[in-house]
Amino acid sequence: MPRWSPAWGEAFSLGHQLAGRPHGLADGEETLQHRFEMGRVPDGLREHAGTLVTAFAELARTLETLSDILRESLDPDKHTGLAREQAEAWLPLMALLHGRVLEAHGLWQAYSVVDTGGEAPQARWMTLERFGGDPELIFSASPVSAAPTLARTLWGSCYGAVVTSATLTALGRFERLQERAGLANRYRYQRLPSPFDYSRAVLSVPLEAVDPADREGHERAIIDFVGDLGAEEAVLMLFSSRAQLRAVEKALLPAQRERVLAQDRLPKRELIERHRARVDAGKGSIIFGLASFAEGIDLPGDYLTHVVITRLPFAVPDDPVGATLAEWIESQGGNPFMRISVPDASIKLVQACGRLIRKEADQGRITLLDRRVLTRRYGRALLDALPPFVREIDGVTEGV
Repeated sequence: MPRWSPAWGEAFSLGHQLAGRPHGLADGEETLQHRFEMGRVPDGLREHAGTLVTAFAELARTLETLSDILRESLDPDKHTGLAREQAEAWLPLMALLHGRVLEAHGLWQAYSVVDTGGEAPQARWMTLERFGGDPELIFSASPVSAAPTLARTLWGSCYGAVVTSATLTALGRFERLQERAGLANRYRYQRLPSPFDYSRAVLSVPLEAVDPADREGHERAIIDFVGDLGAEEAVLMLFSSRAQLRAVEKALLPAQRERVLAQDRLPKRELIERHRARVDAGKGSIIFGLASFAEGIDLPGDYLTHVVITRLPFAVPDDPVGATLAEWIESQGGNPFMRISVPDASIKLVQACGRLIRKEADQGRITLLDRRVLTRRYGRALLDALPPFVREIDGVTEGV
């Protein structure tokens, strides 16, 4: 491995400057991140990365040689001059170190190359983090899509495969799955009918629904809606923001707050058990949950009769991988919001609504408190991708 040198000091200083903070972390700050636009790194850093690729490759070969000697030392017929007990103790550690070196080699390999034009780039970013005392600069890289890897190593190699899920489609189509999983058009895609009778459930967008752009108005609408819930209802209210969840919880009247079981106040399992116990006792119960409660929660029958979705589940692609993918799509003339955010929101909305109908006899109500589903051009597509619930828009039942 290369020793610390003025050149590497310059690289770390460059990291601080690229992050827009010449002096690194401010007092009390723990993390600072800089993402390289479109995954492009400066020439100087790429040259340093190439040096590290060579160094880690040599180190990996040395460790592999040492591992071979240790493995030979386990064979009683081989005489390496090393005791078997020592070999048994050192071999796992050597394997661990070898794995870490290969990971580092792969990282710097990603930094040492220029992405091929026309193909999705790799995301590359730096994070300045404070661990105890002095800050550390961490380099990261990741493909923005698993599609090429899956197409090459899985779909192109296996004789046959069947992929099944309740949420393979987005906006009622398979394009998202094909694009992200690297699946070709020639494969067979099929949607099978559900055994559930969705006419037993009502999907409501009430007059009280507010565009979340009006933050205070939207929050007030949620608070008022909680106050209007039936005293014996079994409710799951889904939030997209922990801050809004806490604000609504805090603003409730004491009697209303007593009915609420909020995520993070209790372990998830205990929260569900308390909710079930309240319903069994004939009392109302309201679960306040975030994204993790929109999937994997199984409350059949009377344990859940009303799902309230406070906001359309859009995720902002601000993580380094998502942001790089969005940049690349835009550079190709595409619309990242329509190509990433809306299909992702469609799947999450289907999953959230799916909490209500868990068995054939289940029934109840789904309320969406986000008016954008009626006012934005993507709203109709999101609604049409949902199961055929009875729709009630602004108090009027559609088709009646």
